[in-house]
Amino acid sequence: MNVLQSILLGIVQGLTEFLPVSSSGHLIILENVMRIESESSLFFHLMLHVGTLAAIFWGFQKDLRRLGMEILRMIYHGFCNLKILIKNKKEGSNEAYVRVIHNNYCKFAALLMITMIPTAMLGFVSRYIVLAAGNHTIACGVGFLFTGILLFVLSYSKSGKKIPRDTTFDLAMWIGICQGLAVFPGVSSLGVTIAVGILMGFNRKYAVKYGVLASVPVIAGAFLAELTHVGELHMTLALTGTYLAGSFAAAFTGILVIRYMVSVTEKKKILHFAVYSLVIGAVSIIGSFIFA
Repeated sequence: MNVLQSILLGIVQGLTEFLPVSSSGHLIILENVMRIESESSLFFHLMLHVGTLAAIFWGFQKDLRRLGMEILRMIYHGFCNLKILIKNKKEGSNEAYVRVIHNNYCKFAALLMITMIPTAMLGFVSRYIVLAAGNHTIACGVGFLFTGILLFVLSYSKSGKKIPRDTTFDLAMWIGICQGLAVFPGVSSLGVTIAVGILMGFNRKYAVKYGVLASVPVIAGAFLAELTHVGELHMTLALTGTYLAGSFAAAFTGILVIRYMVSVTEKKKILHFAVYSLVIGAVSIIGSFIFA
């Protein structure tokens, strides 16, 4: 892979990350078209995701700052309640506990943390399956078809009115499980999260924001976990620079388009993305046999 190819893939990553279509699937197809073969492709894809992660931090900085403050506040209130519990047990008093979850953002932060747990577990155990499937456009095409069918069903489902205060913790757990299963090539993690959210009665805007923000700890965690395998890869200084160029391209493109792309996902009919995914999936599978 050369620098220009890396930058091109980074631009594609930045354009597709915030739509309900698989960004990783697009990367795999383009790598096959350009005859790019690398044993470190998973690490490269994660570096591109880290680039778009920077775009999420830029585009949703107010939300992330507020969520971070709420998480710290919850931890503080948890220690306060522990102190009250010890005092009540020791002195036989009945002092009231502090309410840990007290507003929408606080509930949203708790929901995202719960979603992260099954996603991280499934992502960890499926790493080698993803590596095995990641180099085959047939597997990628099947993932696109799955996403297309899911979005097609979703296009005929009406969004609900639920916001964080109406969301139960078991729903957050199910979203995490579904998001964890969406690590396979061609399957859109954002598309799956939006679909599950809307089918569970989420407001469309809330479902999209949930999907985007839920990806933050997943991408960060996957990248950190993959760093432990860097020693197994034959990374050179030149290849590292090439990968960084793609990551910067993904970040720059993502920063430019994130608000527009998220707005498109919120407002446009899901059917458009369903048809696109079905076409790409079919072309990928057919092309894999023609050009095999």
